[in-house]
Amino acid sequence: MKTLIIGRSGKIGSYLVNKKKNIIQTCFKNKIYKGIKFNIIKDDISHNLNKHKISSVIFFSVISDPDICYKRKKYSRLLKEYPPK
Repeated sequence: MKTLIIGRSGKIGSYLVNKKKNIIQTCFKNKIYKGIKFNIIKDDISHNLNKHKISSVIFFSVISDPDICYKRKKYSRLLKEYPPK
Protein backbone atom coordinates (compact mmCIF):
# COMPACT_ATOMS: atom_id res chain seq x y z
CA MET A 1 0.00 0.00 0.00
CA LYS A 2 1.04 3.60 -0.51
CA THR A 3 1.07 6.88 1.37
CA LEU A 4 -0.32 10.08 -0.12
CA ILE A 5 1.48 13.29 0.79
CA ILE A 6 -0.73 16.38 0.35
CA GLY A 7 1.36 19.54 0.27
CA ARG A 8 4.68 17.91 -0.63
CA SER A 9 5.74 20.85 -2.80
CA GLY A 10 5.36 23.48 -0.05
CA LYS A 11 7.90 24.68 2.49
CA ILE A 12 7.13 22.07 5.14
CA GLY A 13 6.53 19.11 2.84
CA SER A 14 9.65 19.69 0.76
CA TYR A 15 11.77 19.92 3.90
CA LEU A 16 10.42 16.79 5.59
CA VAL A 17 9.75 14.34 2.77
CA ASN A 18 12.38 12.56 0.71
CA LYS A 19 11.50 10.84 -2.56
CA LYS A 20 10.88 7.24 -1.58
CA LYS A 21 8.98 4.30 -2.97
CA ASN A 22 5.32 3.90 -2.09
CA ILE A 23 4.76 7.64 -1.74
CA ILE A 24 2.40 9.55 -4.01
CA GLN A 25 2.99 13.30 -3.85
CA THR A 26 0.74 16.25 -4.63
CA CYS A 27 1.66 19.76 -5.66
CA PHE A 28 -0.20 22.95 -6.39
CA LYS A 29 1.87 26.06 -7.19
CA ASN A 30 5.35 24.51 -7.06
CA LYS A 31 5.49 21.63 -9.53
CA ILE A 32 7.43 18.54 -8.49
CA TYR A 33 8.61 15.51 -10.45
CA LYS A 34 5.76 12.99 -10.73
CA GLY A 35 3.60 15.16 -8.48
CA ILE A 36 -0.16 15.04 -8.88
CA LYS A 37 -1.62 18.51 -9.37
CA PHE A 38 -4.10 19.01 -6.53
CA ASN A 39 -6.01 22.07 -5.34
CA ILE A 40 -7.16 21.35 -1.80
CA ILE A 41 -10.05 23.83 -2.14
CA LYS A 42 -11.48 22.66 -5.48
CA ASP A 43 -10.33 19.11 -6.22
CA ASP A 44 -11.65 15.80 -4.92
CA ILE A 45 -8.81 13.46 -3.99
CA SER A 46 -10.96 10.30 -3.71
CA HIS A 47 -10.24 9.28 -7.32
CA ASN A 48 -6.50 9.25 -6.62
CA LEU A 49 -6.98 7.35 -3.36
CA ASN A 50 -8.57 4.47 -5.25
CA LYS A 51 -6.37 4.69 -8.34
CA HIS A 52 -3.08 4.48 -6.40
CA LYS A 53 -4.36 2.20 -3.59
CA ILE A 54 -3.57 4.71 -0.84
CA SER A 55 -3.53 3.34 2.71
CA SER A 56 -2.61 6.55 4.55
CA VAL A 57 -2.59 10.30 3.97
CA ILE A 58 -0.26 12.93 5.45
CA PHE A 59 -1.27 16.60 5.23
CA PHE A 60 1.49 19.20 4.91
CA SER A 61 -0.74 21.65 3.08
CA VAL A 62 -0.67 24.99 4.89
CA ILE A 63 -0.45 28.70 4.33
CA SER A 64 2.93 29.40 5.87
CA ASP A 65 2.73 33.19 5.64
CA PRO A 66 0.65 34.76 8.47
CA ASP A 67 0.21 37.95 6.43
CA ILE A 68 -1.60 35.99 3.72
CA CYS A 69 -3.87 34.42 6.35
CA TYR A 70 -4.70 37.88 7.68
CA LYS A 71 -5.26 39.48 4.27
CA ARG A 72 -7.17 36.52 2.78
CA LYS A 73 -9.33 35.41 5.72
CA LYS A 74 -12.04 33.76 3.62
CA TYR A 75 -9.45 31.67 1.75
CA SER A 76 -7.72 30.72 5.01
CA ARG A 77 -11.01 29.55 6.50
CA LEU A 78 -11.62 27.31 3.49
CA LEU A 79 -8.40 25.46 4.28
CA LYS A 80 -9.35 25.22 7.94
CA GLU A 81 -12.73 23.70 7.06
CA TYR A 82 -11.38 20.94 4.81
CA PRO A 83 -13.16 19.15 3.28
CA PRO A 84 -15.26 22.05 2.01
CA LYS A 85 -18.92 21.97 2.93
